[in-house]
Amino acid sequence: MCHCVHDSKYRQFLETDKYPNSVFELTVPISLTTVPAPNQIITVPITGNFTIHGVTRSQTFTLKATRIDGRIALNGSLPIQMSDYNIHPPSAGSFRGVSNCDIDLLIAFEPSGLAPTRSAVDP
Repeated sequence: MCHCVHDSKYRQFLETDKYPNSVFELTVPISLTTVPAPNQIITVPITGNFTIHGVTRSQTFTLKATRIDGRIALNGSLPIQMSDYNIHPPSAGSFRGVSNCDIDLLIAFEPSGLAPTRSAVDP
């Protein structure tokens, strides 16, 4: 966890005391037409509802997926317009004029029916 100087500013304009959680809930299951070969990267469409700052909106975006040690890892970014979520960044300082941002995501899961494999670095 980063405790950067910017953390207090993020918490301030996100009003985390009032809205402590953000949630992404899938509305369409993640469907892999094929399981990627180890270290192969594929693109996966994601659709769901994202809630932040007390506002929920439907979002569709893509994540990159790969297989590592029998698990599927998805990563990428959810781009958002802050005004869509009633987020008003400060009008002065390093966040002045910021109107959009990316929420970075990393998800790992074990697909059903796929036996885990071990890599040379596993104990």
